[in-house]
Amino acid sequence: MSVSITEIAGRVQQQLHRIYEIESGADVGEFLVTDPEVVSKIEAGQPGTRDIQEKLLVRDRGDELDLALYIDPQVGERLAESDPTSRLDDTNLGDYLVLLEGVSHFTYLAWNAHRERPVTLLELELQAEVDKYVSCLFRLSSQDGGRVPRRLKQVLFDGVVFDEQLDDEGLERYETANRVAMKYCAGLEERFLVRHRTREMIDDVRRFYRLPQEAKLRAASDG
Repeated sequence: MSVSITEIAGRVQQQLHRIYEIESGADVGEFLVTDPEVVSKIEAGQPGTRDIQEKLLVRDRGDELDLALYIDPQVGERLAESDPTSRLDDTNLGDYLVLLEGVSHFTYLAWNAHRERPVTLLELELQAEVDKYVSCLFRLSSQDGGRVPRRLKQVLFDGVVFDEQLDDEGLERYETANRVAMKYCAGLEERFLVRHRTREMIDDVRRFYRLPQEAKLRAASDG
């Protein structure tokens, strides 16, 4: 039985809430958009827009933010037919990562906005890369009797191909986020997973989530 992409996105957000012990104060399902024509109208006249499967739409109105999360309708349809929150595998991993990146951006921005803390684009991308690793780690291990999946870090970080539509600044940001997140996640494996110290790893990722950008960069380097 298929489920809606709205329900799946909500489950993904709930997992992030549990992992990081946070409340973002906004239900991502209420802000989900799957109609590309709606996105085109929102972005009309804006420079630097890209045709991609996932994007967080943000409008700053001074005292408040208007948010919408766009997910490509075909991605949504495939996920609804093969729900990754029920079982994650090679057939739905790619689409799951698309959705997860969007939900991560939405949740992190909403959580920080609730605390009146500014967020950089690099912060959003870096946290999303870490969220992909941590979320997949827990989903896959729960399917395999608690065993940690091998080569997860390599699957997520090695051989990444970046969007050709990115300008030089955007490409540098994505490359930096990928490199720093890979180093941090490698440190998680070395310090905690190989020693079966899961509780301490959870404490570490919760601390990392709450750090501002420069502190995140230092934590990854020290890890």
